[in-house]
Amino acid sequence: MAEKLQIDVGVDQSITAIHSVPFQPTSRRMEQTLVLMSHGFPGNKAYHNDLYGRIETLLNNRGYHTFRFDYRGCGESDGQEKNFTLGSACEDFQSALYWSKSKGYKRFIYIGEGLGSSLSTMNMDLDVIACIMLWPVFDLDLYRKSAFGITQITEAQMKAGYVEINDRRIGVNFLAEMAKIDIRYAIKEIFAPTLILHGADDKAVEVEQLDLARRYIPAKRVEITTFHDGIHGLPQENHRKNMMFQIQQFIEKYA
Repeated sequence: MAEKLQIDVGVDQSITAIHSVPFQPTSRRMEQTLVLMSHGFPGNKAYHNDLYGRIETLLNNRGYHTFRFDYRGCGESDGQEKNFTLGSACEDFQSALYWSKSKGYKRFIYIGEGLGSSLSTMNMDLDVIACIMLWPVFDLDLYRKSAFGITQITEAQMKAGYVEINDRRIGVNFLAEMAKIDIRYAIKEIFAPTLILHGADDKAVEVEQLDLARRYIPAKRVEITTFHDGIHGLPQENHRKNMMFQIQQFIEKYA
């Protein structure tokens, strides 16, 4: 049973979210546990052929509560794409977390894809009991170069406030953040069991991103699966079925 929400995040701005719960009653423990899904950028809560919608259905059928949302400037939320920044996205994440806790959720499972994994990492909470990271971004500057191919910004682009890439408007402030921010400090705070799924042939989020995960995640349990012929988003149906199986097994083990 899904409900679409508008959650206020600032003056005259809100984010759009989908909160979904199972039709059948579950245990008190499961009712207090929420799977919170964070999408990448560019992207939205229905990106990669509605990957999160598919995960939502899978988990709802297993008795889990889920929550997915659009960051400002993405999907159905307020704001413009060119104004998306890591700072504003962290504010949105905290607003989603605050709303969730106000509804009685006390335990969280984070799922992040691409840059959404970075944002999950930057907003790690003591109540997080497990993390699932799909093609995660841990080196922001490497992602800036591989995904956007940015080497320098022209004066005209600076004045406009964005760089146009494949009909997408990528904000110069966002690009500057990725060039400067090092999230290793946050990676070192991931103590919950962690599952990482990545495609070896991913050209947008290079598999070298996993080097930082292996080096800095302190969690006692870190499971990493690399699909040898997997491309960005792992769209192949055999990969999707494998992903769903691993996600379900992992959550049932640690939730």
